[in-house]
Amino acid sequence: MKTQINLSHLKSLTDDVGIIQHTKFNIPDRKNGYALDDQARALIATTLLGEDKLANVYLSFLYHSQTEDGLFSTFMDYDRKFTNFNSTKLNVGISDAFALSFWALALVKKQKNGSGLDELADAMLEKSLDHLLENDSLRILAYTILGLSILKDKGRLEKACKIVVNKYWNNNATVNWRWFEDKLTYANGVIPYSLIQANEVLKNPEIEEIIIDSSQFLEKNSRIGDYPAPIGSFGWYTKGENRALFDQQCIDVAFMVLMNNSLFRMSKDKKYKKLAESWFKWFTGNNVHQMNLYEEKTGKVYDGLTYKSINKNTGAESIVVYLLAYLSMQGKL
Repeated sequence: MKTQINLSHLKSLTDDVGIIQHTKFNIPDRKNGYALDDQARALIATTLLGEDKLANVYLSFLYHSQTEDGLFSTFMDYDRKFTNFNSTKLNVGISDAFALSFWALALVKKQKNGSGLDELADAMLEKSLDHLLENDSLRILAYTILGLSILKDKGRLEKACKIVVNKYWNNNATVNWRWFEDKLTYANGVIPYSLIQANEVLKNPEIEEIIIDSSQFLEKNSRIGDYPAPIGSFGWYTKGENRALFDQQCIDVAFMVLMNNSLFRMSKDKKYKKLAESWFKWFTGNNVHQMNLYEEKTGKVYDGLTYKSINKNTGAESIVVYLLAYLSMQGKL
C-alpha cells in the first residue's frame, strides 16, 4: 500500500537515471550528478513506502553501478558517465555507499520476495559478499551489519559485530567517553541502531550493554538545552575538545530517530519513544532556531541548520533521510 506522505519533491529530483544529488535552492543541480549513497537510501525508503516505480529506478542505478567484481562505482555525472567527483582517488571501492547498497539490496530481497526484484537483489548481494569486511570503518560496518541482520547471516554478523565491540572496549570506551572512536562525527546514531538490529539475531548480553551505554552517551552529547541538536559538521566533537554546534545535518537527526525507536522496541521503555518523537520534531521546529525544515505542502526538506538559519538547499540526502525517519515513526524501519 502506498503512503500518503508528499513525495512531490522526491519525484522532482528523480529522473530516469536516479535521484540527483544536490539542488540550488529547490532546483536540481545537474552539475553534481548522481551519488550512489542517495540511490541506496532512496531504494530503502521507496521499497518500504510501496513506491515500486521509483524503487525500480534506484535499483536499476545500483545494478548499473556494480562492477564485475562486486564493488560499486560511487558517482555518475549528468552525462551518465561514472566519475571521480571531487576526488583524486578512484571512486570504486569499499565505502559508506557500498555498505548502504548492501543494506538496501538485503531489504529489497526480503521485502520483494517472489517479485523478480528479489532475484536481482540476491544476485547482486552474492557478488558483493566477499568484500564485506575488507574495511573496518565504523559506519561501513554499521550499514553492513544492518544488511546482514536482515539476511540473518549469523556467521558474518558475529564477525562484523566483534570488530565493533572490540573498537568500543579496546580503543575508546572510558568512564567519560562511552563511544567507539575518539570523535563524534556524522550519522552517529547508525552505530547503536545497527547493533540493536544485530542483537535481535545474536541475543548477546555484551552487545546489549554497549548499546545502552553508547546510546545514552550520544544522547547526552546531542542536546542544546532542551532541544535535540546533532553534532555540528564544522569541527565535529573530538574527545577532550569543544563540540561543534553547527551545521546540523538531517542525516544525523534521522538516525537518532531510528536509534531511539529501536531502543524502545528493544527495552519497552517509553522514554525512548518520547526521545524519538522529540528528534523527529526537529524537522518541524523542535530545534535551536525553532525553524521548520520540512514543508508538508511541497515535500521539501531543507539541508540542515546553519549557525544563523536554515540551509535553503533541498538535496537528495535530506528528503530521503527524512523519509527513513518517517518510516521509523511508522514502525517500518
